[in-house]
Amino acid sequence: MKSNSFFIAVAAVALLIAGCGKKEAAPAEEKKSAESESRVKRGTNGEVIITLDAETQKRVGLESVTLTTTQFAPEIKAVGRVLDPAGVSSLVADFISARAAADASGKELERAKTLVKTDNVSMRALQAAEANAARDTAQLEAARAKLIGALGKEFAERENLVEWVKSLSSGASVLVRLELMPGEPLPSQLAGARLVSLNEANKPVETKFVGTTAVDAQSQTHGLLFFVESNSSALVAGEAVTGFIKVPGNQESGVVVPRNAVLRKDGAPWVYVQTSGNEFARREVST
Repeated sequence: MKSNSFFIAVAAVALLIAGCGKKEAAPAEEKKSAESESRVKRGTNGEVIITLDAETQKRVGLESVTLTTTQFAPEIKAVGRVLDPAGVSSLVADFISARAAADASGKELERAKTLVKTDNVSMRALQAAEANAARDTAQLEAARAKLIGALGKEFAERENLVEWVKSLSSGASVLVRLELMPGEPLPSQLAGARLVSLNEANKPVETKFVGTTAVDAQSQTHGLLFFVESNSSALVAGEAVTGFIKVPGNQESGVVVPRNAVLRKDGAPWVYVQTSGNEFARREVST
């Protein structure tokens, strides 16, 4: 919504709609039902408008507040889930173990090459060292490929992987994979995202962009990996989230609508806006 206006609390709206739509077969209720239906009409733009006098507003406990204006940075919507730290830890552990083995066998090979020049090691020992180094290098590349395939090249190249795994395993931090909506192009520059979970008690969470992952086989879209450094909202593995990814561009003006004032109809968010003392229009919210 782009202007300063009023909203109706969701509990009151639910009561209001139920009262307006109720029909009874008993003759004694016909007059009351007709009065309720007369409260609902269509505006010139087709929006639903409900008329409530002051007495009715007081009786149903209707509340309204003035919305505060704010500035919003450009965002694009994405959906995703919190990654299982056990799976991430396993991939990282395999990669670190393979890297350590490859490093050790590589050093052993260099030592054997030096010693064979002075006849302090046999050619057979040198060949064994070469075979071990080749095997460990191949295993390292396989572990690296698995890590990159699941979590992306940027993640695999980080130097503090051990610290990240410890933080993820304890639940202090979480990794989230987001996917863009169908037809949404991959932004050229990404910095972070705002996450909203399905749990209404949780506040939006700010995240840092880590990198892109491989294309998902089912959705055929790149995954975008984000790191929640402080998991204050207690997000858990597998939890579904909606992400609003920050992209470059000029800020836009808008208003902040409380979550409990938002209704959902046909999959879209709506609020009731007080257009006059007794009239409330239902309007779709753009995010």
